[in-house]
Amino acid sequence: MASASSTSSTTLGILGATVMPHNLYLHSSIVQTRAVKRDPASIRSAIGMSRIDTIASLVIAALINMAILILAAAAFYATGHDQVTQIEDAYRLLAPIVGTGFAAFLFAITLLASGQSSTFTGTVAGQVIMEGFLKMKIPCWQRRFITRALALYPLIRMTSDRSLIGEFANTLPTRLLVWTLFVAISAANLWLVAQTVGLAG
Repeated sequence: MASASSTSSTTLGILGATVMPHNLYLHSSIVQTRAVKRDPASIRSAIGMSRIDTIASLVIAALINMAILILAAAAFYATGHDQVTQIEDAYRLLAPIVGTGFAAFLFAITLLASGQSSTFTGTVAGQVIMEGFLKMKIPCWQRRFITRALALYPLIRMTSDRSLIGEFANTLPTRLLVWTLFVAISAANLWLVAQTVGLAG
């Protein structure tokens, strides 16, 4: 049986995954972009539509989180497979338990969509926060370069670590190439940021 602290941590994790702080800034920004007349009736209507939008978004997110949790509980924990540590283990276990490989494929697609959604909202929310607090407006393509540069470093380190990947780790020529590209992209990003804030001509 799971301990009370473990159950509480899981519950709080699901709540935190549904109501993320940066999305509060993002939603506020989306509301402000709507063209609304300033008379009481129009404002009341806009508030009602925003309320429906918020409730619908949270309900859909909660249903998706619950579906993933229920599937994991029924397919893994209830069958004694409570030590799933790798996503590959989850895929292999789902096929015989659920009865079809397509279900495991859908589970993987769901996780991919969830990750893409989180990445998108995080990036856009970061833009909103930077524009609101720091008064920095960075074009979309520059923002993509910056966020990808931050993601490239751990990616290159992990794919080059033979203790993690073994014989499939990056070869020396590949490592030299990707590190060169990483340094070049990072330098370009820093220069663009410096130009944006007026530190470089």
